[in-house]
Amino acid sequence: MVRGTNKMVIEINDTGNPYFDRAVLYVKEHPINGSRTVEDEAQQYLATIQTVRYPRISSVFRSIGWKRALQILLGTAAGAALLFFLF
Repeated sequence: MVRGTNKMVIEINDTGNPYFDRAVLYVKEHPINGSRTVEDEAQQYLATIQTVRYPRISSVFRSIGWKRALQILLGTAAGAALLFFLF
């Protein structure tokens, strides 16, 4: 629900993303004045959203170390096996 009637809305129909058809951005009441237009800022913001990547599981294991990751994995497996045999 959007309250108020003085909101400026920018709707981008071609996002360039295979998962999203369009993007809707609500502009603040007093946008910062500069050399760019609000539409240019919206396109730039949308482009930064599309380039965000989440780390893969292998990079997470690499950051904590393979030895520690193996210890966590074996500890979890041992706990699951213990619960399986007890119940």
